[in-house]
Amino acid sequence: RAIPHNKTVFINLVLCVFKQAEMRRCFQRVAVGMSGGVDSTVAALLLKKQKNVDVHGFFMRNWDEREESDVCRGDEDYERVVGICDRIGIPCHRVEFIPEYWNDVFMPTVAGYEEGLTPNPDVLCNSKIKFNVFYDHVRKAGFDALATGHYARVVSVRNFLRNAKLSQTSNEINNNNNNN
Repeated sequence: RAIPHNKTVFINLVLCVFKQAEMRRCFQRVAVGMSGGVDSTVAALLLKKQKNVDVHGFFMRNWDEREESDVCRGDEDYERVVGICDRIGIPCHRVEFIPEYWNDVFMPTVAGYEEGLTPNPDVLCNSKIKFNVFYDHVRKAGFDALATGHYARVVSVRNFLRNAKLSQTSNEINNNNNNN
């Protein structure tokens, strides 16, 4: 299973089908992973239209371009995201996960190619960076949920709350066991 069970807060455009009262009660602060493309822009816009939801755009920089020769255009992508966030009226944040991407995505991809495999770096990036390191970052920053334009695991608000409660109870049990 690529996405750990306790990280089921990945939401997508499906948020627009939640009742607004449920949205306000469960997701007060939502981080949106923004690429500058249509999907993440629409996700941010739909969330911004929800009443009493504090939406922030996040741009992830996962590659160090200083030694590249016009291969990646991260700065242009970031400027596009800043412009989109300004137009929507949400704060924009830039986060960097360059060492994590190198160690958890790039090097395993190269190793896979050397072994004659055809690894998919996008899948590794989703499971190792977007829905792991990035998710942990936004949760520590006080966000209730992470939204993207892609790769949603659809959960109902009721199931989200049940899973969150079970996860919290499990963490409390683990903490008590570690303290004894």
